[in-house]
Amino acid sequence: MNIEEVFRKLRPIMGEQLDILWQEYLVADTDTRQTVGRRAISGSFDKTLKVWDLESGACLRMLEGHSHWVTSVSVTPDGRRAVSASHDHTLRVWDLESGLCLALFPAVAPALSVAVSSCRASIVCGTETEEVLFFEFRGIAAGPLVPNQA
Repeated sequence: MNIEEVFRKLRPIMGEQLDILWQEYLVADTDTRQTVGRRAISGSFDKTLKVWDLESGACLRMLEGHSHWVTSVSVTPDGRRAVSASHDHTLRVWDLESGLCLALFPAVAPALSVAVSSCRASIVCGTETEEVLFFEFRGIAAGPLVPNQA
């Protein structure tokens, strides 16, 4: 099942609450590095992100913490973390397996777009005031630095 089929199935259930943006990614076994599943992450006007299993169409977890709508999301190349941008002037780094927020970066204005470099060293953000911000992944530990309710 692809992401369009999943969302088409969910539209009658969720109506206008259906998520507004998404990115598909592969999940790999940490030992063998073989692909073990296909997932997607979506962001929404309801201030949340959701992790979806693309085989079953099930929502695996909801990531909460933004105080305004989510405007963009980007998954790291290894599929283990995601960075979300929000109209609340923040970027958040999420652990996709645990759902915990690992880091919080302030933006100078509503954050409209976000991308993660292919080497997972940098985060690039575009703001409503047409500024481009750069952040580094350096110093983000494996464990939670910020509870996902923060």
